[in-house]
Amino acid sequence: MALLPLIRRNDVIRKLRKCRALSPETAVTFQQAGIINPNGFQRVTRVMLKRGTLAAVGDRYYLLRACLKIEEMPDFWSKGGDFKEKTASNTCVLRGF
Repeated sequence: MALLPLIRRNDVIRKLRKCRALSPETAVTFQQAGIINPNGFQRVTRVMLKRGTLAAVGDRYYLLRACLKIEEMPDFWSKGGDFKEKTASNTCVLRGF
């Protein structure tokens, strides 16, 4: 894999995490998130949307659960239940992080 798209992907994820863009209500534009050259690397953005890393609301973006760490998941612990049950259902979330 080429290095620049990977750096761009990681930068987008890191900046959106920092902005807490985790739902349609908290979605931000790349410019608001502080991403350098927000209109550059459009193919990387399209791939992230297609793979389910990002979701879009107009020109605003937010992260989907697939790339969040467990502690960043909204309402993860608030509903109670068994820890093993919750981690088992979120195994794919932890992959790669």
